[in-house]
Amino acid sequence: MSLEFKAIGGGVLSIALSACLASGNSSAPGDAGVSTSDGSTSSDHDGGPVQDAAVPQLTESEFPRVKLKSVDVLRTDLSDALGIPADRLCKELDRYDCFDAVHKIPLGGVEPYELGIYTPLPESAATSPIAVDRVVLAACRERVDRDIAGDIVIFDLPPDGAALTATSTKAAEESLDRLYKGVLRRRPEARELEHLMKLYDDVGGEPKPSRAWAILACFAVATSKESLFY
Repeated sequence: MSLEFKAIGGGVLSIALSACLASGNSSAPGDAGVSTSDGSTSSDHDGGPVQDAAVPQLTESEFPRVKLKSVDVLRTDLSDALGIPADRLCKELDRYDCFDAVHKIPLGGVEPYELGIYTPLPESAATSPIAVDRVVLAACRERVDRDIAGDIVIFDLPPDGAALTATSTKAAEESLDRLYKGVLRRRPEARELEHLMKLYDDVGGEPKPSRAWAILACFAVATSKESLFY
């Protein structure tokens, strides 16, 4: 799956998916079909080992839809992906937990005891994108600051978030690989790496450019459709 990075904010989250299932196998003219034990045939263009061409038939989902992660799932996934305790991901005024108190309802949670809200909102609220941006940005900033302090889990950056050098640029690319594995459970494509590295051009004038870049890169990946929906 390829990924486009777009900041979320100001609008209701939406996603459009399309699925394409390929059926059947065809062989080029002149291919030598080889019978297998189950009656299927396979061919080899390069003279290498012949592989069984039988592929299990894919079944289309009965309910082809995706869901926005609930507040609890979002918190758990961010905590696991970034290696931060759930209660330290986001704190308003360094006191109030963003997930349990401040942004719980816009993020799809409930509060039956104090607010009388027994079920999640039927649709995303106008403030839901803002709440998502807030908690993800706070979590990314926490991860980057911990990495710069020496507790490296994802980002291997220059001391104090200083400018990237030729050596540290290579380390930054490896950091993005770890970021993708943590957040999306896959490795980034070449064009995705290139896109994220270009973000550095936008923050090169910041006092701590590599820190600013790492926060932006983390935010871009963690607020992608691939990350927020399942």
